[in-house]
Amino acid sequence: MPKNINFLKLRKREKVKSKKGIVALRVGAVLYLILIVMLAVTAFYLRERVSLSAAKEKEVAFLNNLAPLRSKEAKLLYIKDRTGDISEIIKSREEVTKEKSEKKANYAKIITSFKEKIAEDVIINTLNVNQSKVLLNISSTSLLSIEQTITGLISLGKDEIISELLLDSLFLSEDKSQYLVFITASL
Repeated sequence: MPKNINFLKLRKREKVKSKKGIVALRVGAVLYLILIVMLAVTAFYLRERVSLSAAKEKEVAFLNNLAPLRSKEAKLLYIKDRTGDISEIIKSREEVTKEKSEKKANYAKIITSFKEKIAEDVIINTLNVNQSKVLLNISSTSLLSIEQTITGLISLGKDEIISELLLDSLFLSEDKSQYLVFITASL
């Protein structure tokens, strides 16, 4: 065996390596402990600086500053609600007014249509128009004129102004000078 082989040095080297590892591990543990202590101190400082009661006081102060604005907000919402209601009422009034004007226009059209179909020597005694019916009372000295008038009124059904025409009665006056006719037309 060679004489220059020394196993003792290898053991010393291994011991030195293991001591270095232990020292590094101890230094790491100490540094880790210092880091944890610093974090704990920082957390304690932040907790003391920004306390929960201070945050609650700030919140209460902020809500108190908003209190006068709440009454204004309530008034604003109330006014907005009322103006919405008013605009709906105005819109419904406009619709009712429009419907009334359309009905008046329809009544005027109906009356004009009826007048156009009545012969020249026929007298209109009464003409009543409502939503569903027209009541007509006419008189004439000529039965032929009355027949022309009735035929003309029947043609209003073709124009879809009336849906039904009913001859209620036909009378001869007491002095036998005029014919009286009562007609009901359904719209």
